[in-house]
Amino acid sequence: MQMARWSKQRPLICFASQPKRSLPDLYRLLGVSASSSKAEIRAAYISKIKVMHPDVSADDDATEDAVALNAAYTALMEQHVDYDEEDDLLDVFDITEAEPDLLFINPFGCQVDPLRWQELQDYAQSAPDGWLLEDHLLAAGLSITSSAVAWLTPAQLLTVQKELERMEEQFSFETTAWWLSDVLMRARVTNSRMSRAGANR
Repeated sequence: MQMARWSKQRPLICFASQPKRSLPDLYRLLGVSASSSKAEIRAAYISKIKVMHPDVSADDDATEDAVALNAAYTALMEQHVDYDEEDDLLDVFDITEAEPDLLFINPFGCQVDPLRWQELQDYAQSAPDGWLLEDHLLAAGLSITSSAVAWLTPAQLLTVQKELERMEEQFSFETTAWWLSDVLMRARVTNSRMSRAGANR
């Protein structure tokens, strides 16, 4: 099956090779303080990435700046502890209720029409035994980055599916793209923490 590309959308940025920065540098980059809540850090990140992302910024350093911002956000969210949990409004992407073993492919991260998100999920699930997921997607002409692939819990996947169904009704592509970028990053942080905790038992 050949999946049509969506030429207006670039793959999500991969930041695995970003050099480490000190905590003060990370807070400064996001424009928040060490006393900021996760909700405030998240809001600052979304505000900045909307103008720094290579898709919208004409700056020659836009990709490098966005990579640094993504790395700072991930690092702060992973180590940050809120002393007032009620102020943080934790949800299914911040607290896991089960093993994150359900595959989800972000349609905004592999250049397909986002309205074909369900078709994309079905195709990803149909990989033949012994095939790597990346090879299966490449066979359909899909170019993705590792950040487009997520393993979610049932509650997380259900929430993502409901949001994508809302997108189908409202054609809210940009809002949904930013929302997905945020919640999938939070899910990776939370789910990796759960995996590490399980491995230490």
